[in-house]
Amino acid sequence: MAARKTAPKGTTVEVDGISVGVAVDPADDYEIAECSTVIYDPASTPAERSRAIVRQNRLVLGDAHDRVMAELRGRNGGRLPISAVTAFVNSVIEAVAELKN
Repeated sequence: MAARKTAPKGTTVEVDGISVGVAVDPADDYEIAECSTVIYDPASTPAERSRAIVRQNRLVLGDAHDRVMAELRGRNGGRLPISAVTAFVNSVIEAVAELKN
């Protein structure tokens, strides 16, 4: 079996000036993979996809979830646009992946 690089546990990344401690490696986490399966399954309903996206975001952000949501809400005039949250979480996942290289 070939060796596979994973991100260190408890990795901290900074995205758009917000520091996030990531306790899981998003590329090597079964629960996140389950969420991705639902998100990209054409047979999934919109409600199933929405639940999977919210769960994935919570898994990636962990204990920082509420703080990050408050920060993003503050940057968006009191609103929390899905596009802002999705872009932020995707950037966190990319930042963790870069640490593996």
